[in-house]
Amino acid sequence: MAQLLINLLPTLPEDGQIEAANHISNLLADTDYNSVKPLLLNASLPESVLSVFFTDLMNRDDPTKLNSFLDIAQIPNHPFHDEALSDLQIYVGDDYGTDWGKWRTAVTQYLKTTGSSQ
Repeated sequence: MAQLLINLLPTLPEDGQIEAANHISNLLADTDYNSVKPLLLNASLPESVLSVFFTDLMNRDDPTKLNSFLDIAQIPNHPFHDEALSDLQIYVGDDYGTDWGKWRTAVTQYLKTTGSSQ
């Protein structure tokens, strides 16, 4: 059902997209989160829709959440770019600017230290 909604979401009006995003968030397991990532990373979707997906990340496991934050942070025009960077800084305890290799290493190290798997 989540995959059907993911496929349908771009064809819906904004209100329908918000509703579908809420259902997708409720239905989608962490292990299947990559199927919704293209929507989450699509900076041209309405901010209200992206907000549903971004807020949902806080309920996801650390590997899903942190890797998604890192992906969003690398998109300068994404509405949640700054928030993703800020959240990453909180988790890894540092700021690597736009050095994405260092961010990736810090996230990997954080996940290893906390016993989370990628």
